Parts: sequence; C-alpha cells; structure tokens
Amino acid sequence: MRSNNIGMTLILGYFWILHKSRRPYPIGTIQNRKDGRYRKESERKWEKLPSLSLGQIVQEDRDVFQHMDEMLAFTGRVIYQNQKNTENFMMNSFGRILQKEELARLACIFRNHTLMVETVYDENGEPAIYLLSWDKYQKKIISSRLIYANRINNIKFTIKSDRNVKNMGTYIFYRQVQIAKELRIKYIICDAYRMEEEDGSLKYNGYYTWPRLGFDADMYTKIVKLHAYRYNYASDGRYNGIDLTNVKNISDLMNDKIGRRFWKEFGTTLRNCKFDLTLGSKSNQNLEEYMIDRYSKERLLMER
Repeated sequence: MRSNNIGMTLILGYFWILHKSRRPYPIGTIQNRKDGRYRKESERKWEKLPSLSLGQIVQEDRDVFQHMDEMLAFTGRVIYQNQKNTENFMMNSFGRILQKEELARLACIFRNHTLMVETVYDENGEPAIYLLSWDKYQKKIISSRLIYANRINNIKFTIKSDRNVKNMGTYIFYRQVQIAKELRIKYIICDAYRMEEEDGSLKYNGYYTWPRLGFDADMYTKIVKLHAYRYNYASDGRYNGIDLTNVKNISDLMNDKIGRRFWKEFGTTLRNCKFDLTLGSKSNQNLEEYMIDRYSKERLLMER
C-alpha cells in the first residue's frame, strides 16, 4: 500500500515539473488567451509592458513570426491572363519579375487560394496589375487589388478569422506594407466601409480597422454629423473628454482611447483612405504602435 502511494506521488510530481517547465505557446498557435482569467490578471499589468520597438519584438520573437509566415505561406495557384504583358509591366515598374509569394503578399492572401493576375488600364489609361483572389471552399472573392507603379488600390479585402494565427488580419496587412516598401511604392488607398447585418452586428468594420492600422482620411464632410452625435446621442458623460473642434482627419480622432471609442460607436464609411509608405510617416508610426501594443500584450501573456 505504501509503495503504491510513493509511486503515485512520483507520477504526480513528474507531471507538476512538466507543467511548470513547459514552453509557453507562441503567438501563432491554437492556445486561447481570451478567457476571463487571463484577461483579468493581465489588465492590471498592462502598464508594466516592456518598452520595445517593433523591430526588437520581431528580432526577439523571430521564431514566432517565422512560424506565422510558415502558416500563411501561399500554396495556391497563380493564373495569368497575358503573362508576357504583366511581366513587362513588372520589369518597367519594379525592375524585376515578382515571385508567387510576393504577389500573394501584395494581394493579402495565403494558403490555398487561387490568384488571378492580369495587366489592365484604368479610366485614365494608366496601366496596373489587377490581382483577384478566389477561395474555392467558401466560393467567394477574398480580395482584389490594383498594383500601380507608385501606389496600391486595395479594392476589397475580407478575411475569415483563424484561431491558429493570432491577429492574423493585422499581420497580413503588415506583410503587404513591407513588400510595398521593398518595391518603393509610395502609398496604399482604400475605401473603409461600415455595413451592418440585420441583427445589428457588423458585417464590414473597415471604417474602424483601417484607421486603427494607420490609414488616414479627410473628415471635413463628416465633422458636422459627428458634432450632432456628440451632443444628441452621447450626452451621458461617456465622451466628455473628446474635442471635435480640431478634428480634420480621422487620425486626429484615433490618437486617444476616447476618440477611438467614439468613432467605433458613431463612425461611418470613409472614402479615399490613404496609408503613406514613406519613411517616418504618421501611417507607419500608427501601424508600428498598434502592432507593438498587440504583440507586447501577447508577450506578457506568454511570459506569465
């Protein structure tokens, strides 16, 4: 009887040591960190986040980001319409022919989507590469892009969340930004939509997501309407700290937490949003700050 107790104690001790010494799950795994226990414990310690730049985070966690890149690697088909014309455009605009993975990153797609590539001319006669991606399982268009020599027009982008990759949409856009910089593209434009389902849930949340990631847009046409919301619908004190008098661009509203909450509740579709790719731009700073915030919190949870 005593030997049985000793054996059971040894087994329990082994599993306790194994539990304490296990390696934390990296960002790109199925580990769920959104349960209430993690959230409550971590909310009290956000002010203790390490002061790291995005470059330092990527460098220190390069195995994590490499793991994410592997999970997002493009394995689908590329179908060219008039491949010779497209390759000529690439050579003239970027000095080389873009590879399959580079096209996938520009299109913000991954895994086994189908990517159709064609050189087209817009209404002004300017040439561009048209990228259209198709998901054969969901049977719908995932994204469409116009890649000009100096800019990108993100026409459509939808993404289905995947719990295997944390903050997947943000990281996919970050990869598009990085490849665009390599090609010396100057800016990315898009329309940021707000559209709701019949039950009131958001179908398209681009009106908030894209400004949060660094896109900017003129707010002159919307500021009067926002003033009306401020005084007629948000007079309960929740937004007392917000000042709309100096808001000219959406970035002015997204600079602080109150402004972001206000826009998330009352914001509408934004046209002609622009992400400035030049070095040191406000867009780059906002994207980097957002990613530092996201991934620093991930690091804190992994280190606990």
